[in-house]
Amino acid sequence: MLFKQLSFFLIWISLSCLSLSVYSETAIDLSGLSHLELDEHLQYLEDVERAETLNDIQGMPESVWRSLPENGANFGFSASAFWFRLSLENRAIAALERYLVVDYPLLDSIDVFFLSSQTSPEYRSSGDRWPFAQRGFDYRGFVFPIRMEAGEKREVLVRVETTGSLQAPMKLMSPESFYEKQQYYMGFLGFMAGTILVMTLYSAFLFFSVREWSYGYYAIFALCALGFTLSIEGLAYQYLWSESPGWHHYSVLFFNGLGSAALCLFTLSYFRLRPGCLAYRISLVATGITGSSVLLNFVLSYHSAAILQSLISVVLVVGMLSVNVLVWREQPRRAKFYLFAWLAFIAGVILKVGSKSGWLPSTFLYEYASILGTLVSIVTLSIAVAHNLRVERQQKAQAKKQGVESLRKYFSLYKNALEGIFVMNRRGKLLSANPAMLSLLGLNSFEEPYSHPFAEGGVILHEDEMQKLIDALLEDGDVRQYETRLYTKDGKGFWVAMTARLSEDSQHGAERIEATVINVDERKAFEEELQYLAEHDSLTGLQNRRAFEVRARLVLEEVEQKHLIASLMYLDLDQFKLVNDLCGHSAGDKLLKALSLRMQHALRELGEHASLARLGGDEFAVLICGQNDDAVMAIAEDLRSAVENFVFVWDGTRYPIGVSIGLVPIDASLQSLESLLSMADRACYLAKEHGRNRVYVFQESDKDIQLRQRELEWLSLLKDALANDHFCLVVQAIQSNAKGAVEGYRYEVLLRLQKDGELISPFTFLPIAERYNLMSAIDRWVVEHFLKFLHDEPSHYANLASASINLCTQSLGDEKFAEDVEVLFERYKVDPRKICFEITETMAITHLDQTREFIRKFRGLGCRFALDDFGTGFSSYGYLRELMIDFIKIDGVFVKHMTNNEVDQSIVRSVTEVAHSMGIECIAEFVENEQIQQRLVELGVDYSQGYHIARPELIDGYASSSEQARINESH
Repeated sequence: MLFKQLSFFLIWISLSCLSLSVYSETAIDLSGLSHLELDEHLQYLEDVERAETLNDIQGMPESVWRSLPENGANFGFSASAFWFRLSLENRAIAALERYLVVDYPLLDSIDVFFLSSQTSPEYRSSGDRWPFAQRGFDYRGFVFPIRMEAGEKREVLVRVETTGSLQAPMKLMSPESFYEKQQYYMGFLGFMAGTILVMTLYSAFLFFSVREWSYGYYAIFALCALGFTLSIEGLAYQYLWSESPGWHHYSVLFFNGLGSAALCLFTLSYFRLRPGCLAYRISLVATGITGSSVLLNFVLSYHSAAILQSLISVVLVVGMLSVNVLVWREQPRRAKFYLFAWLAFIAGVILKVGSKSGWLPSTFLYEYASILGTLVSIVTLSIAVAHNLRVERQQKAQAKKQGVESLRKYFSLYKNALEGIFVMNRRGKLLSANPAMLSLLGLNSFEEPYSHPFAEGGVILHEDEMQKLIDALLEDGDVRQYETRLYTKDGKGFWVAMTARLSEDSQHGAERIEATVINVDERKAFEEELQYLAEHDSLTGLQNRRAFEVRARLVLEEVEQKHLIASLMYLDLDQFKLVNDLCGHSAGDKLLKALSLRMQHALRELGEHASLARLGGDEFAVLICGQNDDAVMAIAEDLRSAVENFVFVWDGTRYPIGVSIGLVPIDASLQSLESLLSMADRACYLAKEHGRNRVYVFQESDKDIQLRQRELEWLSLLKDALANDHFCLVVQAIQSNAKGAVEGYRYEVLLRLQKDGELISPFTFLPIAERYNLMSAIDRWVVEHFLKFLHDEPSHYANLASASINLCTQSLGDEKFAEDVEVLFERYKVDPRKICFEITETMAITHLDQTREFIRKFRGLGCRFALDDFGTGFSSYGYLRELMIDFIKIDGVFVKHMTNNEVDQSIVRSVTEVAHSMGIECIAEFVENEQIQQRLVELGVDYSQGYHIARPELIDGYASSSEQARINESH
């Protein structure tokens, strides 16, 4: 050190003999200046090797000097030395004194040179490597007084070097301004330090008093936070260990590391984290890392230790905030306190950094925001710990109520508890009860007689329920949140959550049950309401399909096992769609509610023997138990008459309504609910076939039994095919009729079932799939496997113009199906514009709303739509405008005989002309020969499909052959 000072002294002597080139920028006028931040006036250069002398610096060109960056003199962890310069001038008529303040206490070395052409150069040095007494100015940072005569100019050069984070915020201040600011600062810091110290001592006292580790860890954390703040602000070095620069060098890192470890342990204790949970493991790992860093501070170099501590601090913040997120759901109140404390601390640091970096104005609040944030954080955690202790004490006090052994010792607690506390014997007889329990039972005193419909002599639980409770107690030793029903003295039942345990009666040597209960009647009512909503139709209040199927399966079991007599009615309203279409959905809803009430009224005398459910839309079902065939037929006729006699009036118009009822007697031969529903649906269909508004009783012949058996076999086969991919895809090409048209592959995707090495036509199994609600699953299989095929065959996909996929009614109305298809498009990266969905005309018109919504959704993605079998159903062109379709597929029944039948030819021509006028293209099916094809071309039909064009073939074979043909054409 002496050698360094001697070297600088020799340099001054040499410089005094030279003509100095004073810094040429506009000098700062000290006259009238009381406080000036110097970031905008400083220039700097970086001495990477830390070898440049004052003479070297003076000889450097102006181009090496740079203005400070936006964040000011803040260079992070740098091994370089930094030189700063500025020019000062006293334009006053008298001498002035000002202070050059470097307001960052953790700088190893600061050398200041005052150069003037009028006087000898001055040199001063300081830094936290020297004992505090050598600074020459009693200040936590570094102050260099400057006295300048009237008219004097000086150039100031400042060299800064440190192994920590290099920050050099400089300012010029008048002595008055300096001491005034110090007075405010010391008052604020004293308040902060005093507050933290008092809270630390108080927490330490509580720790030794109640042995609550949260207070112990908090006291260590708060003390370290105070030590860290005093160290980083330079006050600890100024007042506590001014003769120990070596310790001061590491005190910031020591307090930071130890405080971080204490904070991790505090987090473990504060949240009462259970071993094994993720939050516990994060806190434990963080404790180990931060605790190890305390020891590493004294092993590593200061520079390395400082960088390590900075990284660990970032990891600590992320880790502790992660713990806060993990415990938020279980402990929201504690988590809120904890999060607020962290946010206060982080906000303080951000504001302090923003102020030091020049992003925010250098106000008192911003400059000392980190201290204020630390104080708020510590105060918040102190309040949180106190709150936790209070809450836990309350919880422990409540838990003690369950272990009451002496009424005299705990009489006050027992008497005033909000929970019902009681003791009963193993028969359920009440032995004692606190006032809250008596109030629940509707008793004024324990001596008042208590009985209810199922017991006498003070027994509060039904015999069966009592046995369940005792079994649970014998198995587990105690029960918690055991829900059961108790009864008031008047027999009114209510739900309670019970905590109970078996104990020995010390006086009589018999077992007894000690328990506490909480009235949960409102919660149970809410749960029952949710259960009701899950099992009932929201519009009519009847059972929904889910609840009906559960009930029907139970009835099937009872029919088989207990020979119960039962029947099923399947009801489908007649003319309901007319009301819905002409009057709107609100009218349809009103009609359904009114008819539901009528049907309930017609079944009221049967009570629990009749279950009425709405299956969906205008379809209902009734399960009748315990009634013979004649009685059931009479009930069905009553229901039919109730509906028939109801006249619905809307906007002055009367709409007669009828109902077709399919009636099925349930016998033990029925093996599944699907079979039962299938027969009921068939009977309802026959009722409509025979003129509607009638009851049709299903009668199963030997042929029907064989048919049903075959259906069940097919059903099993179809389910197996879905599970094990026994379906396969075939395609049939569609040809463009435009002259010279050159386009990619265009075809319809078809489905076949593989069975015993043969391919089964869909006409064989699709009706069964529709009857047993498997069509949506089959459509999903087709879409997924075709999109996967395109994904796996990129060359074929690139040359694909359009692929048509058929969809059924069930799929159109299935929201889950639509969601799945969207996911499949995304998963296999297939452009929806290459896909055309085909919907039959009859299906589209019958379920117009579902069809319209499905088309709207997928046209938005880019898919196109074709109306299949056009001409065999409603054939209303008005629907074409509503459905926004792209293609009409003219039904083959008009195409295959058109060369010999003028009427068929006229229909094809008419459909084509109308479709073209609406911008819709036409596809003709069943093109069986060249004559039909030529006639279609003449009529302007856009596309042809049929055996004359191409027969269906497996998709893999088609892909190979078409690709080979494309390659041959290119050559």
